[in-house]
Amino acid sequence: MKELQLTKTMFNLFYNRLLISYFLILTMVFVLVFMYTTNITLLPPAELIKKVSFTEIFIQNISSSTIILLTGIISFGAVSSGIIIYNLYLLSIAIHSAYVHSGSVFYSLFVILTHGIIEIVAIVLSFYLSTISLRLAINKLYNKRIFHVQSLNQFLQLLIVMVVSLGIAALFESQITPIVLEIILESKAK
Repeated sequence: MKELQLTKTMFNLFYNRLLISYFLILTMVFVLVFMYTTNITLLPPAELIKKVSFTEIFIQNISSSTIILLTGIISFGAVSSGIIIYNLYLLSIAIHSAYVHSGSVFYSLFVILTHGIIEIVAIVLSFYLSTISLRLAINKLYNKRIFHVQSLNQFLQLLIVMVVSLGIAALFESQITPIVLEIILESKAK
């Protein structure tokens, strides 16, 4: 029982640090976008709200997470680190574009955050899982338990949590985000 508690603590510590780091970087991106954007080219509200099907979004998210997971396991986390950094870069472009084309801080926040918080948690979880080979290698190299390595059962449970989270995020992005954005754009127009 004590080992299980230590295992959960090690997972929580490592995963929480990854998640906090990702959100801190995202926060810096938001601040920089709003501080340094000068050319705002407003688009009509109809062009700012794109409805995309749940299936398209879910398949895209699962594909991205699977690539992160598999390439990370094969490369001891090196390739998945690059993918996560690139994903942050694309997210910063999306935030910038949302702000430039809407002129609204609320729009650019909500276009990402209504579904993004859940999606980011799932993507960071896929990154965490992708480092299992690196954590295992370090433990073997030093012949002691420096990092927690999940059992197959724990790994599969976390994988299920990741897939369910991506499904919830896709549901939010396809159904709730467009409604919230319409409300924001209508209130801005008044």
